[in-house]
Amino acid sequence: MMNYPKDELLMLLQLLATDHNERPKQRTVLMDPRLPTHHTYRERFGTLEEALKQAGVADFPSVNTIHEVWREVVEARFTDVAEWPQIGSMFVDYEGFWNGERYLIDIIDSRYLTGDHKTRILELREFIAKESEPDATYVQINGLLDIEKLPY
Repeated sequence: MMNYPKDELLMLLQLLATDHNERPKQRTVLMDPRLPTHHTYRERFGTLEEALKQAGVADFPSVNTIHEVWREVVEARFTDVAEWPQIGSMFVDYEGFWNGERYLIDIIDSRYLTGDHKTRILELREFIAKESEPDATYVQINGLLDIEKLPY
């Protein structure tokens, strides 16, 4: 059995929440091969709920709607669009091509991330994408005004 440090357990919950912009559920924790089972979180934090609070992701909505809002924008601007490609140890919303260049579009509803958690997870996601796919252009979308980050 692997002994995870507490900060790593919290970071894994942050990655899971921002992969799909939704509050992690016990089932998603169990199904994700990157994470230990919910029992590990109970042993280390008392409950999965407490771990979600300490990770700063307890207030994420239970259903992702922002992904759907951006689908039309991405499909209008890019070709060969794929949803939920795995990039290193995380998932991004879309992968697409524009003028022969590959783009990774990572939509993060950052309204639900606060303070140090927000800075840390946004930087971590950018680092993972750039390390895993150095030839692709990584674009992080945090709100509707970020549409300017996409080529047109």
